[in-house]
Amino acid sequence: MTGGQAALSSEEHEAIAAAALRSGAAVVLSAPAPGSIAEIGPDFARQIGALRSIASFAESRFKLPGSAPGGVEGPLALLFNALDVVGSGQVAAKDVAEGLQGLGFPDDVEAAAAAVVPKGARALTREDFVATVGQAASRPD
Repeated sequence: MTGGQAALSSEEHEAIAAAALRSGAAVVLSAPAPGSIAEIGPDFARQIGALRSIASFAESRFKLPGSAPGGVEGPLALLFNALDVVGSGQVAAKDVAEGLQGLGFPDDVEAAAAAVVPKGARALTREDFVATVGQAASRPD
């Protein structure tokens, strides 16, 4: 961070995050405060908000009684199973939107579907769905 500005623009940060998601890579950036790494643009902030909303919904609907607090992977995997009505192991944005609507998701299902299935992707696997939503849920504010 130089002169009080973030090291990356929001566009640069989003490009790195998208490339990591597509490739399955993990990118670790370290700084004294999240805002010193990258500016967070309003679109990215909305996307993270939508993904966190999905994670909260999954926990409220699919967390198993007696399960350990915190871990969102199990509820997200169960949510994915509910969204994958044909059992193909993949969900497209349309499947996510329709499934969330049917399950009573309280927020904008179209925005949630767009947040979880990246532009240009036809569908997400269970592993990608859990990783994408889980990473957003664990991001610091």
